Amino acid sequence: MEREEDGKTRKEMYAEDDGVGEKPRGLPGNRPIKRIYKMPPGTKQEEFEEYAKGYISTLFVDESLVTLTADLTETSAAIPEPDTKKKRVAAVQRAPNHCLVTAWKVEPYFEGVKGVPEGYDKMHHIQKFSSVLHVGMNDKLVNTTKVSIMNHCINNNTFVTDRAFPSTTCAIDVVETIKETLNPFETAEKTLTHRRDLIAQSEENSQLILTMYNALSPLGMQPGAYMKDVIALMYDHPEVIEAVRSFISVVQEKLNVCTTKLDSMNKHPEQYAMVLKAATDIECALIAMDSEVVERE
Repeated sequence: MEREEDGKTRKEMYAEDDGVGEKPRGLPGNRPIKRIYKMPPGTKQEEFEEYAKGYISTLFVDESLVTLTADLTETSAAIPEPDTKKKRVAAVQRAPNHCLVTAWKVEPYFEGVKGVPEGYDKMHHIQKFSSVLHVGMNDKLVNTTKVSIMNHCINNNTFVTDRAFPSTTCAIDVVETIKETLNPFETAEKTLTHRRDLIAQSEENSQLILTMYNALSPLGMQPGAYMKDVIALMYDHPEVIEAVRSFISVVQEKLNVCTTKLDSMNKHPEQYAMVLKAATDIECALIAMDSEVVERE
């Protein structure tokens, strides 16, 4: 991993901190660290999060100041040193700033191509990466009448690095971030594709049905409600409907695994019933939509 040379040993830096009263060194130049890391195949998200947090923690005397978060946040400017007695007293009582660490997966970016093309040359020099910030999987369900998928938009971020991969190092700094807000139709397609992949890539164990339950509940809606709204409101957008079909195909495949191999019906009866109902409702909504299209023709 790359790190800037400080010129001092760790012991010397700690001794210097002790001399001024637990003053954290913090982020270099008070600027956020944005990097793309190439990790070994099979690295889990949780493993990389702990890896990233551990690295950032080495920059602070008080490691408890470093917090993992799922939200991307901008770095706030450091609060100026108090210049009066009154301000110094207030500063002592003020809670310390925390360093928020976010780790997420990025994919190679190819101009004019959606996603990563199959069989691309791994030795191709890649200096741009993209990621979509998805709404988290909420366990707490909400009132669906208050949620409008037409007002739901997510951000697509493109990161430009100062060097290209493959590289002699596994970490390269990001020099530019390009943010793009997707429209509701692009958002729905990305959301469905993302959640389809989550289900498809999940291990076939007792947790699979729970993953499916959550994946069927974007925005905290009842399982399947989001997909039915997408069908009802976006039926005339083929790319979105194709994403629904692809999603439900994976759901049906994994639901069969949960039924025949994992005994999910008995281990998680409530979640199993909700997933089964959601899958059936989505299938029925697609059939009804197809019937209406035939009638119109």
